[in-house]
Amino acid sequence: MKKILLVVAVVGLSASLGAQSLAELARKEKARREALEGRHAVVIGNRDLLAVQKTPAVEVTRIEEYDLGEGAEAEASDIPYPGIPQGDTIIPRVTAPGPVFMGDGAAPSSSKDLQAQLEDAKVQVDLLTTKMNALRQQYEYQDAMVPGYVIQQQMDETNERLLRAQA
Repeated sequence: MKKILLVVAVVGLSASLGAQSLAELARKEKARREALEGRHAVVIGNRDLLAVQKTPAVEVTRIEEYDLGEGAEAEASDIPYPGIPQGDTIIPRVTAPGPVFMGDGAAPSSSKDLQAQLEDAKVQVDLLTTKMNALRQQYEYQDAMVPGYVIQQQMDETNERLLRAQA
């Protein structure tokens, strides 16, 4: 019997305290709404979210996309390579794709040519490695915009090019 009276007393007191705090909250909310009366809120719906274009975290461009022609010299401002400060002059070498085989009559004439080929190969391996890492990241954290099989196909193609460049 004492327990029932105690529960009724606690519920009665809490109801009256709740009503007081509820009335105070209503006054605060009314004051907040009056303060926001002149403002307009932007409502973002599902249609707006579908129209959002996501950009990839890392963008990798192919070296082959920049056709320089034979004997053409370019500056760094003409070819945007990531990680190279603007203002440095870059003179890319335009050679036939693929490895150079000795005995084909196309033997390099000096050690400078070999050194330049080695540097070009290192740059290409570095760029392809960066692209491969970006594709892996995109595949792991993919969204519905690009299907997984497309990313896997790009990874396979890049891996083949990377293996050829490393050889």
